[in-house]
Order: sequence, then C-alpha cells, then structure tokens
Amino acid sequence: YQYITEGNIVSAPVADGDRVSFFALGDQGSGRYRQHAVAWFLERECRAAGDINFTLLLGDNFYKKGVSSVDDVLFDEYFESMYDGPCLMGMPFYAMLGNHDYMGNPQAQIDYSVQQKGTGRWIMPDTSYRKDFGTVGDSSLLQLYVIDTALPLDPQLSKIKNADRNAVWTVVASHNTVRSFDAVYGDDLELLEKMKGLANFGVDLYISGHAHT
Repeated sequence: YQYITEGNIVSAPVADGDRVSFFALGDQGSGRYRQHAVAWFLERECRAAGDINFTLLLGDNFYKKGVSSVDDVLFDEYFESMYDGPCLMGMPFYAMLGNHDYMGNPQAQIDYSVQQKGTGRWIMPDTSYRKDFGTVGDSSLLQLYVIDTALPLDPQLSKIKNADRNAVWTVVASHNTVRSFDAVYGDDLELLEKMKGLANFGVDLYISGHAHT
C-alpha cells in the first residue's frame, strides 16, 4: 500500500497456510483518545506477534452518523490516519456495517472498498460476504461469513446452510450481539431465535460488536 507513514510498511503475511491470526474489534469509530489507544495497542501487538493476517471490523465504524460519501473526511480521520503504524498499514481490514453506519450513507463504505480508495486496506465488497483463509489439505482453514442483521436474514443464512462444508473452522461475524452481559442490550431474544440454527449449519463461532462491554 502506498501511503505516507513514519517507518517502513510491514506487509502482513498472506493467510494461505495452516495458521490464521487476526484482530477483531467493533464500535471503534469514535475518533477519540480511546480509539487511538486501541490503535496503538494493535500496532504494538502486531509487531510483537509478527504473524497477524488481517483485522476484522465489526461495525459502527464511523460515529455517530456514518459517512456521507467516499470522499468523507472521516475515512481518513477514523481509519486511514488512525491505523497508520507500519504493521497495521500492511494488512487488510475486513469491515461490516453497524446501526450507526446506516444513519449515513452505507453504500459509500462499500464503494470505498470497491473503488480501492485510500490505502486500499478497507475491504467491504457488500453488506454480506464470504472470505476463506488458510488451507489444510483440500479444505480451508477458516471460512468467514459476514452477515448484516439489519437486512433479511433468511437469504443470508441460507447461503451458509447450503455452502460446501469444506472448512476446519466456520465463523459468522455481524454487528449485533446474540448474547451479551451488557446492561443496555443484553441477550437479543429475537435474533437468537432467528440464528439458533447456526450451530446445525456447522458454524463454530459467532463474533459481534454493538454491546459496549
């Protein structure tokens, strides 16, 4: 990625082997000191580990009302210049939409990815998508499904249900929690009912943001 930073950019290892490591965080888009602190921590851990393949952003990427267009300055303030350490600059960020992102122009976040704006690290090909990482024999090591709980779930879950079960680990990620100890949101019983079949589809892990625990 061609972007001006202090120090040399460290390219993240491609996730094509028998090990995959990634960061996952959500509700990060405040632009304030806490986001800077987390960015510093991620950069430090990225350098220390040396094998982090990507970062997964779990939605609410731009508080409080998303972005207006692909040229919105928040893309730089809350993302490009926020995660600009040499290690983070060399890795892809797989993103999804949260409820605050829908308050602005959610399509702009997809277009920013499709048009490869900025450093090209922002990856959001659609509101929901699948990405495979790593290999073990003839199988993927990790099969990641990003889904959008703000949209009809049945067609999204159907894709997971009918997909080839050729992965060691199947992970579903979305913004909204199913279960949480958070005092504001707690368990989402309606979503839990809709998603209860995930385990039967071979899903091993569900990752979400939304609840600020």
